[in-house]
Amino acid sequence: VVQFGSVRVGQSPPPVRVAVTYAGRDDWKITAIQSPQPYIKTQLKETRRGFGRVAYDLWVELAADAPPGYLSEQIVLQTNDTNPHMAKVPLAVEGVIESEVAVRPVSLTFLAVRGDAGMTRNIVVQGAKPFQVTGITCSDARFEWKTPGDVRKVHVIPVTFLPGDQVGNPQ
Repeated sequence: VVQFGSVRVGQSPPPVRVAVTYAGRDDWKITAIQSPQPYIKTQLKETRRGFGRVAYDLWVELAADAPPGYLSEQIVLQTNDTNPHMAKVPLAVEGVIESEVAVRPVSLTFLAVRGDAGMTRNIVVQGAKPFQVTGITCSDARFEWKTPGDVRKVHVIPVTFLPGDQVGNPQ
């Protein structure tokens, strides 16, 4: 697994080195590398060959234009192995590209709320540096919240759902 960890959006972490070794035929080689995304770049260098052993250094780089979110991809090393099960070697690439501002949870669930019995859930808004929430909008008047006025890196905003007499799913 190539593990990039957490990376800020717009930044490129140092390349990760993977040692690829093979024992078997002297003429075994990696013939191509298939990358699923243009922002996952690879470089391959053969470092040893002889006595039925082959070694490569594979460098995997994450470009600065990688989109925010969870990174879970797979590069494939294409080899000249005659065994069809060994001709392609998958290698997982993982990490998290963190945006400047993240909101969690992505969605809120309000279960079995009726009448005036409101239900409150918290939204956490987190930034890479301190910021101020200047406004919140929602097209459904059954939601209430208080916009925080201070500047900080993390804001916890309680959101209350007051269903009233309306029936149906809030949007």
